[in-house]
Amino acid sequence: ADLPVSHVSQHMALEFAQRIGCELPTDAQWEYAARGGTDTAWWLGSEPELLNGRANLADRQIASVNKAWLRHATFDDGFAQLAPVGSFGANPFGLHDSCGNVWEWCADGAMQDLRDPVRADGTGWRLHRSSRRGLRGGAYTSDVNKLRSAFRSGDFPANQAPDTGFRVVCRWPPDAAK
Repeated sequence: ADLPVSHVSQHMALEFAQRIGCELPTDAQWEYAARGGTDTAWWLGSEPELLNGRANLADRQIASVNKAWLRHATFDDGFAQLAPVGSFGANPFGLHDSCGNVWEWCADGAMQDLRDPVRADGTGWRLHRSSRRGLRGGAYTSDVNKLRSAFRSGDFPANQAPDTGFRVVCRWPPDAAK
């Protein structure tokens, strides 16, 4: 019960978010929240070593499950696969697990031109012809570079990968969107 939701498609995540009166974050909203007001590669700072033991990624522990996923033999986060939510410290906005554990679906498209800046107003990117949708944050199967706040990835919205989950955003007060 304390593990993050995984094996979930974007369709499933959208349906759940709508059912509880929330939504998936846009790419820009996700990055803003994950950064926690910082401007470094990771909210922890600019040096990859800062993530050692502070984010769930492909380290020594994962080698016991799948040696092909091992990316950082000197890192040890204590988890071979999923870590319980909140196992690592929160960013300055109080959000846990914005680096690693599971990829998180975004509401808008994936693989925008990486030269395009994140939209300051938080609105979603115009969906391009690609049918892929945005994933952010990296996972327990990812190398440290894929955990960077600015790293963008994507997948087809019907896919349900074991390292993919979501988080929702909700308006406050709840009727603010009306």
